Amino acid sequence: MDAQKGSEWIVGVKVRIKTSIGDEVEGEIFSFDNVTNCLILENSSAHTTLKKSYRIIKTTIIKEIQYLGKEKQEEDQSLPQVNINKVVAKERSVIKQQREEASRIGVGVSEEAQQIFDALSKTLPCRWQKDTIIVFDDVYISNPYTIESCRGSGDAKTLDRVKKVLEGERRRLAISKS
Repeated sequence: MDAQKGSEWIVGVKVRIKTSIGDEVEGEIFSFDNVTNCLILENSSAHTTLKKSYRIIKTTIIKEIQYLGKEKQEEDQSLPQVNINKVVAKERSVIKQQREEASRIGVGVSEEAQQIFDALSKTLPCRWQKDTIIVFDDVYISNPYTIESCRGSGDAKTLDRVKKVLEGERRRLAISKS
C-alpha cells in the first residue's frame, strides 16, 4: 500500500505501522485526510472496549505497514434520524433568547448606564427605549439615571419603589467602584 495515495487507505482495516522515528503503532484505520496527508488510527484499549484513543500519523513518516485484517464485522455506520421539528424549535428558542439578550444592551449609553440597567433588571422588569430605561412599562429613567431623572405615568407607589431600588443600586455601584 503506497502511503502517499489516500484513495488506497481502507477505513476499518486493522494495521500495524512502523514509522521512520522508530514507533510501532497498531490500530484500526479511522480516517485519512488527503489535504494534510495524515492517517488517523483508532486504538481500542486492551483492558476495556469503552476507552478509545486516536493517533494521527503523517504519512511521510510511515516506513512499513502490515495488514492485520478487519477489526470486526461491519457495524451499522448510519447516522440517527434527525427530528427537524425539534431542530427548528431549538433554533427558534435560541434566536428568541439571543434577541432578548441583545435587547438588554443599551445602544449609545455609558457603561454606568448599562450597569444601572443590569442591576435594576435583576429585580425589576426593565427594557431600553433608545437611551431611557423603562421599568414596569410605567417608570422612565433618563440620563443621568438618578432618582431625580425618574418619572412615572401612573401609580406613585410603583415610582417610589423604582426610586428606592435605583438609589440602592447606585449606592452599591458607587461602593464597588471605590
